[in-house]
Amino acid sequence: MKRRNEANPPAVDRREPGTARLPDESREEFSRQCAAINLRRIWWILIVIAATDFLICAINFLWPPDLASDIPALRWSTFLALIFLGFTWVLRRKPPRSPGRLRVRQGFVVLFLLAQVVTANIHHFSLLPGIGPTTIYATTVVCLGILLIPARIFSGILLTNHALYCLLVLHSALPALETSRALIDGSFAVAVSALVQLLLYRAKQADFAQSQALALRNEETNELMAIAAHDLRSPLYGLKNLYEAVRQDGQWREDPLRREVAEESARVCGNMLSLVNRLLEAHAADTAGAMPLRPEDLRERLPAALEPFRITAESKKIRIDLELPPEPALLPVNGDAFDTVLGNLLSNALKFSPNGSTVTVALLSGETGWRVEVRDEGPGVAEPERPLLFRKFFRGTNQPTAEEPTAGLGLAIAQRLMEAMGGSVEHWPRSPHGSIFVMRFAGAEGRERGE
Repeated sequence: MKRRNEANPPAVDRREPGTARLPDESREEFSRQCAAINLRRIWWILIVIAATDFLICAINFLWPPDLASDIPALRWSTFLALIFLGFTWVLRRKPPRSPGRLRVRQGFVVLFLLAQVVTANIHHFSLLPGIGPTTIYATTVVCLGILLIPARIFSGILLTNHALYCLLVLHSALPALETSRALIDGSFAVAVSALVQLLLYRAKQADFAQSQALALRNEETNELMAIAAHDLRSPLYGLKNLYEAVRQDGQWREDPLRREVAEESARVCGNMLSLVNRLLEAHAADTAGAMPLRPEDLRERLPAALEPFRITAESKKIRIDLELPPEPALLPVNGDAFDTVLGNLLSNALKFSPNGSTVTVALLSGETGWRVEVRDEGPGVAEPERPLLFRKFFRGTNQPTAEEPTAGLGLAIAQRLMEAMGGSVEHWPRSPHGSIFVMRFAGAEGRERGE
């Protein structure tokens, strides 16, 4: 296994908080996360600013008509807020899959910051002749402190605008007491906003660095497990074959004790091999990138994919029903990955289904596109356990009906492979009992359903 220099948490460059020493991929991911958070927070900032503007309108009906000078600024800020809301909605609907789109998001947030501080100045000084200093400037500046952008950019814009604000206050024809009040309130708001923004940004970069380090350690652990599993597979196969050969020997077959020892040893080796193979499959699924897909008619692929499981089903007297639509179901899939996912879901259904029950595999089309459902009549999944279903090594409280071995990896592997094909796996509770596992393909959105 290659040694990795990144085993320690990514170092942080003090010149550019958060990202300067991260690899390019990590830097881009950090910026992408910050941009997504900023687009959500812009909505809340605009709501607070709109509430402040609403209070100004309310005051305008009760106060002397000196506030009429602020009406143009109020209209302008309302128009600007609607523009930013519209662009925020558009940008949130289009994830930044390319560096160009990411830069557009980052530039939009900086433009929003600049526009809001300038608008706050306009509001403040349009109201100043009528009622004196207000909290509009301070409220806006403090609200902007929740934006996650590099501190030097945020502080640079804020301090430049505040210097202009102070000059305008000093040149305004206000009494000394009101001038001092405006300067103190504004300066305090800028200091609080800069401090809050710096703390939030550093907290985000620390969380990101920690998650990167944890992901790297998990990757190295997975690689070590894969190497160990690969090295164990050959000797386990040898032992299993040896016990099988011993079991067939005439002298051992005549001795009940020896035969039982050989059979139990072969069974244990088989279970260990199954676990080793599952670990290797899980590692392969975790490291799988985008898979080559080609259109296939699943009506033709499903019957062949079910055949290997019919012997297991017959041993438990379980019937496997296949429901196919009359029309073709051409979907872009990776054949091997599709068979593995379906096999894991079907194997899981057979393990937890009682003898004499029915497992149904259905290919269906609905409003959200094509899907494959695997339905069983087992005990189902307890509600507290549902969020944990697709985690590695998770085994619920229900036990396989024939005491089949389970490693808790099948559903995790299925989910990883479906994600690599651009789809997903979901669990639906079935009424009155049982489970439905759903394979959704690229372009299909999930929805809850019971049967």
